[in-house]
Amino acid sequence: MPKNFLKEIRETKNISQVELARRIGVSKGHISKFEKGIFAVSFKVLNKIAETLDVSVEQIMTGEFKDGFDENHRMLLQDCVEMATDEFINDFEKKDILKIATMMFNIMLNYQNSKKNPESLENFMKKTHEKMYEGLASKCSIKYINKIIEKSSISS
Repeated sequence: MPKNFLKEIRETKNISQVELARRIGVSKGHISKFEKGIFAVSFKVLNKIAETLDVSVEQIMTGEFKDGFDENHRMLLQDCVEMATDEFINDFEKKDILKIATMMFNIMLNYQNSKKNPESLENFMKKTHEKMYEGLASKCSIKYINKIIEKSSISS
């Protein structure tokens, strides 16, 4: 899960995790885990957080304070959720698909910002490819580790 800026925004507004959780109807642990990047929250919860803190979803996800989360952002996030769901519905739980969609949304926002400058776009593409290779290596490593664990449990 990519870094988000909920903690910074929440603290700026002098709202505790407990208070924010109470206002939007989730547990304090839910807020804490999202702030730490341990898991994603649903689009519905993210909208409630943004509304409660009087900021945009984009501000929470990127830390950039621009005009609000408009229809284009909503459509982009919806596209990301649909694409991640289509791609991974048979491989991951819903909460993990939401993590992937949230990461994808951040990547797409970064892409939109970088395409204004050819040098920025080239740098963005380079970094994004590196992250892809790291993700693929992690996926292979998890499979390999699971095989080792499986072999050791069989031989025990």
